[in-house]
Amino acid sequence: MVFRKFVQEIEKDGWVSDTARVKQLDMYNLSNAELRMQNNLPFYTLSYEDTHVDQIIDGNEEEALSKVQQIWAYYCRDKTHAYIISDGVIEEWQFEDASSAEAAFNAFNRQKTNLYFNTEPYFHQIKTSVYVFHTRAMAFSLDQKGVFEKFVKMN
Repeated sequence: MVFRKFVQEIEKDGWVSDTARVKQLDMYNLSNAELRMQNNLPFYTLSYEDTHVDQIIDGNEEEALSKVQQIWAYYCRDKTHAYIISDGVIEEWQFEDASSAEAAFNAFNRQKTNLYFNTEPYFHQIKTSVYVFHTRAMAFSLDQKGVFEKFVKMN
């Protein structure tokens, strides 16, 4: 509910989904993910393995993140720019309980430069979910930061 409500808000700000672009460019490991519409919004459902985090992380950090029960992803891009398209993905990682979510949140923060190379990802925990904001290049991290800050302010 928190995730859908937030996506509806950022769409008002010009951050819209683009399912055709996701398929065309095979970005963010979403092109083969299952697309599920929720309130006319396109969300992707991912497994832990689909994120490829398991290929990058190991040890205790992997154990914390692999406990995820469900991952939802929303791809968005700034529709106000035509030539250089600032885009990113917001993921909601759902865990069984708040302590598992906290362990994952801490693992994300410790491993962020390994997991999301050449970008500045952002993480936020709300109860049993960890929200991950990431983009494909450092140049778009500043735009993503504004989206992230709006999320934190709303929640």
